[in-house]
Amino acid sequence: MEIGMMRKARILSPCVLLFGLLLAVPSTAIEYEIVDLGTLGGESSYALSINNSGQVVGQSWLASGQYHAFLWAEDMGMRDLGTLGGSDSVAYAINDTGQIVGWSRTASGTHAFLWSESDGMRDLGTLGGWDSGANSINNMGQIVGTSRVTSGQYHAFLWSEAGGMQDLVGGIASSARAINDSGQVVCSSSPILLWTANGGIQYTEVFGVPFGINESGHVVGYTNAGAFLWTEAGGIQNLGTLGGNRSEAAEINDSEQVVGWAHTPSGLTHAFLWTADGGMQDLGTLGGGYSRAEGINETGRIVGRSHTSSNVWHACMWIPETPCTPVTIESLTGYPLVVPLGDAVDLEAIIVDGCGEIDALWDFDDGTVESQSNITSPVTATKNYTAAGVYTVLLTLSDEKVDVGENIDVVVYDPTGGFATGAGLIYSPAGAYKPDLSLSGKARFAFISKYNKGATIPTGNVTFIFKMGDLYFHSSSYD
Repeated sequence: MEIGMMRKARILSPCVLLFGLLLAVPSTAIEYEIVDLGTLGGESSYALSINNSGQVVGQSWLASGQYHAFLWAEDMGMRDLGTLGGSDSVAYAINDTGQIVGWSRTASGTHAFLWSESDGMRDLGTLGGWDSGANSINNMGQIVGTSRVTSGQYHAFLWSEAGGMQDLVGGIASSARAINDSGQVVCSSSPILLWTANGGIQYTEVFGVPFGINESGHVVGYTNAGAFLWTEAGGIQNLGTLGGNRSEAAEINDSEQVVGWAHTPSGLTHAFLWTADGGMQDLGTLGGGYSRAEGINETGRIVGRSHTSSNVWHACMWIPETPCTPVTIESLTGYPLVVPLGDAVDLEAIIVDGCGEIDALWDFDDGTVESQSNITSPVTATKNYTAAGVYTVLLTLSDEKVDVGENIDVVVYDPTGGFATGAGLIYSPAGAYKPDLSLSGKARFAFISKYNKGATIPTGNVTFIFKMGDLYFHSSSYD
């Protein structure tokens, strides 16, 4: 049995920012965008850990068929971390200083490694056996994992720069799964045990496999009954499923958010987020049928893997949507709204709120439009019309949530000919608008009454434009 398969090796593949899917969830749940982190050239990848800077580690297949540990960051994409001389490697954890741990094949076996930007990949050795693997690293640089001893048995280890690799619990067959910044270590054994430098070994009542521990000493993992959360005060709590019959919890942050995977009623495996208030929430997929969550940081970003629409595993990240209020148009005004041909009309809209970048589109009702990107309030435009008429200017605003619109009528007249012009508002009661009898409210109108250029009196043929519902009236006689 390979060390690399002992912790999160049930998941061997990671997600690069190639596309995003917005997951619509009930209003009581958190909304997430799931992004694909890509691969190192091969078909599949898995993301296994994320730090508070948003750096992600895991493993990805190469075009050659080997798989290598990777480091992913938003500004650089996915980076191959190499190996200790062998064919394959896996990165299981990253701390907030960018130190990465995992395992790599060597010329003679499989060894735990520590990777840093300054030193590259370092071999951490073993406890005397032929293989070892590192599962977790805290912000103090302390590393825990599993190594064979000379007898061939697996023992949990603690590694530090000063002390090297130490057998953590002596003759007990065990595996150290996670360590927090206080130095608490949670280990697989029968039952699950906690270890601290001052207190030594503390056995819990839980028989299962632990995967994560937060700064409060709360532990998550799985038993035969499913995903669990354990606290010293409250004991073990079953976290349930997504309607199926199995679940596993992989990580917990200091806000008590738990991630992992669970079966759906149809037997598919989906990543989940669990909170005490909201219970278990399905995080969805990249378009395929399966997903698993492996890590969560203190900002709520989650990493794991998902089937794409092509049914291959890709590393991915679930990014929580920031709560926001969609954009609205508070007012739309123009000056002047009755303008002689050749003069400009200045338009201005006051907008409030907005989710992310806001874009504007002005439709001037004469076949021309003007688009504006990343706008703020007030939104302005200036328009010169080339023909007399009544124009309904439509402003449409778009943000990440909604598209909203508002219109205003502009009257353009020819000052070289006789004319009468005006504009106003009337109140339209329910039942007055025949296409939809339920509508009521203000109805705008504007008009021009004009006669031939150069004439000083009407000829008896007067065009009256009443532009509300596109109504046009023509007068053939007058008094």
